[in-house]
Order: sequence, then C-alpha cells, then structure tokens
Amino acid sequence: MVSESDCRVLVIHGSDDPLVPIDNGEATARLVSDAKLVRLERAGHMFFNDEVWHEIGRAVAEHTDGHT
Repeated sequence: MVSESDCRVLVIHGSDDPLVPIDNGEATARLVSDAKLVRLERAGHMFFNDEVWHEIGRAVAEHTDGHT
C-alpha cells in the first residue's frame, strides 16, 4: 500500500486534468509521509507542452538529487 512506503514519493499532477482531478493527486501525496506534490499549473492529463516537461525534469532531478 502506498501509505506504507518507505521510499521517497513524488506525485506529479496537472492542475487542469479533466480525467483525474487535482484533488486525487493531493490526496495521494497526503497518504505518504514526506511525499512531495508537484502541481503543474495549466497542465492536463497528458503533457504536450515542452515547458511542462522541463518542469517535470527539474522536479525529478531535485527529488532524486543525492539518492540512487
């Protein structure tokens, strides 16, 4: 169960996702202690914008920095 994970968890969610509301991403992040939520403003369910991918890359790099 995700709430029992001892791994670092990064939840990435688009604020304008029409299929899975942002509330679901927020709830997922709350289930795991120390989980980090990255809310992609104006992003939907699929990420087609290059700037969004750059933001995702930065978030993943920051989240995994120093961890292997």
